[in-house]
Amino acid sequence: MRSDSDEQGRSGAPLVLTANVDCESCGAVYQGMWADSSMSLEDMAEPPVAVQSCSCGHQQEETWPGWCFRSEAG
Repeated sequence: MRSDSDEQGRSGAPLVLTANVDCESCGAVYQGMWADSSMSLEDMAEPPVAVQSCSCGHQQEETWPGWCFRSEAG
């Protein structure tokens, strides 16, 4: 899993996230990509969801597996 959370280096570009995805059709494992407009991982209110495409042609909607719920302590 990779997260491009360097806010200054991105200069306003979307946050790009990657993780391995298992194809529901052929079983292959490939690298999926998600984009989010949040400034950092900590700023994400919801997990990013994107359609992923396997080399076999199968497409499936996947939620980025690296997201974790963060609440404000109080």
